[in-house]
Amino acid sequence: MADSRARVLTTTDFLEDFDYLWRTFAAEYAYFDEKDTDWTKVRQHYRRKVEATSKEETFISILERTLEELHDNHVHLTYNTPTSPRTVPARSDLHAEWRQEEATVLAVRAGFQAALSGVRPGDVILSINNVPITEAVQARLPISVTTPTTELHNWALNKVLAGNGSVSRTLEVSRGGQNLSFKLEAGRFDRQYAIQHNCRLETRWLSRDLGYIGFNDSLGDASTIFLFDAALEELSAAKGLVLDLRRAGGGNTGVLEDIAERLVASRVAYQRTVRPSGEEFISYLEPRGNSPYLQPIVLLVGPWTGSTGEGLAISLSVMDRVRTVGLKMAGLEGGVFHYRMPRTGIGFQLTGEKIYNGTIKNGSFYSISRQAYQPDKLVDLTSRASRNETDCVLEVGVTVLNDLIKDTSA
Repeated sequence: MADSRARVLTTTDFLEDFDYLWRTFAAEYAYFDEKDTDWTKVRQHYRRKVEATSKEETFISILERTLEELHDNHVHLTYNTPTSPRTVPARSDLHAEWRQEEATVLAVRAGFQAALSGVRPGDVILSINNVPITEAVQARLPISVTTPTTELHNWALNKVLAGNGSVSRTLEVSRGGQNLSFKLEAGRFDRQYAIQHNCRLETRWLSRDLGYIGFNDSLGDASTIFLFDAALEELSAAKGLVLDLRRAGGGNTGVLEDIAERLVASRVAYQRTVRPSGEEFISYLEPRGNSPYLQPIVLLVGPWTGSTGEGLAISLSVMDRVRTVGLKMAGLEGGVFHYRMPRTGIGFQLTGEKIYNGTIKNGSFYSISRQAYQPDKLVDLTSRASRNETDCVLEVGVTVLNDLIKDTSA
């Protein structure tokens, strides 16, 4: 936090900052018309809690619960304590949904603690840290929502499973009629994250005719553009290309555009942005470089494909020669803006623009929200066949790509 350590913070400071955060969201948050959140009720409930505290850590915890009332994973503080909730999906290693009233694991993040400990897709979560999962999820639901939906229960489930900063997790699961327990130690996630992101881009040949480019980091660093250009040059003779976006979460529009502009032959609309004021504008891709890659492409996506990664996937998927394969993406909608509270210096991220990806068809912008988008080919990792594959999504993606090459060459 900025300059807050030089003096003792008081309840008055906390109240001023709470009001600043609440007013900023009331004026600038872009999705209130799509939320059932009673923002006035939120203020009444959590401001009373702020009035009762003089501790900075408690204040931060109250702010975190305040923002969770929006059940928007694009919204969070930019300062955390050791017990702060981990952001989803960036800092999660499991993705689950309620299926027939069971908390079912749909995906496990490769190379991270849950996967290394033995948790598998298809496992049914019974408890976390000895608390029944239904009870833990119920306690996480926003207090301002009168009728929680299945989507909201899924949101709360994944927040619970992500855990809190330096707090270890114990999961009890049911698998094939047997109960198993897994200890997920705190502190290992960041090391595993650094290992995975040490190589920003992975390039290889899958076969004589098929190339692969995997993004191992958010699309937010200009160096990714140069690496992508070099990868395209290396794989320029490929009859088809797999772009793996399953680890591409976050980033910025500039990197998205520079990558996509190597894959288009002419100017094309790809994004519509709508501000709370009603003002909107269309963004376009312009071909970049002398040799665009125009062969069939399959995009691999999943729960950890977030924000800019989703925008890239949806924008490219409208092309006839592109297909998406995998699991539903993170659904991180909108353009984000950053603010800092005046008394404590605590920063927060706010979704201040609605963003829709797509293209212009018949004179109108055809688009779909990131929450609603479904891959062209959904892969169910909970099935027995899927669990026996080393990388089922990639296997299915290669099959789809080969079929796409045949269709486009026919």
